[in-house]
Amino acid sequence: MITLGDCAASLQDAPNRLALLQAWIGWRGDGLFPMVDAVKPEDIGSALSCMMVLEAKARDKIMIRLAGTQFHQILGREITGENFVDLAAPHQRETRMEHYSNYVSYPCGAKWSADIVKSNGNHTSVQGIVLPVGPREPGNSMRMYAAMDFTNDTKGSRDETLSMIPPARDITYLDIGCGAPE
Repeated sequence: MITLGDCAASLQDAPNRLALLQAWIGWRGDGLFPMVDAVKPEDIGSALSCMMVLEAKARDKIMIRLAGTQFHQILGREITGENFVDLAAPHQRETRMEHYSNYVSYPCGAKWSADIVKSNGNHTSVQGIVLPVGPREPGNSMRMYAAMDFTNDTKGSRDETLSMIPPARDITYLDIGCGAPE
């Protein structure tokens, strides 16, 4: 577990993740986390292309409310409206559900990494950050805002796209003020 300050210091070479973290800190003001009405996408700028907004409706239903253009390039299709759980291989779905359950129940943020290997063998490393955003009305679902920085090639021909996104590994939880999972 790390603090938001330590996280920010570690993201100096990660423009997309740093843009989200800085915007999120501004949106939250004095609260534990920002509410959706405080979110100003213009604060994120060009990092929007590497972002996802997820809504945790149930443990097994994490809906993608927004997916930046980078995900369209990687997957070869639009994924807004899809269930993020279904984008993991069947044997990895429980892991994804556990991660998002942790983010929402504490609430907390997380830094993580994942490796994407395309069918042609091209390898892309992804480092991400995910942060909670409260609902417009009490009792509605929490949202998670995620930004990613990619290394190596994320472009390629249509036959090199993916159908699945592997779950995160090397997770470090971010304490936003109420602890984090162990």
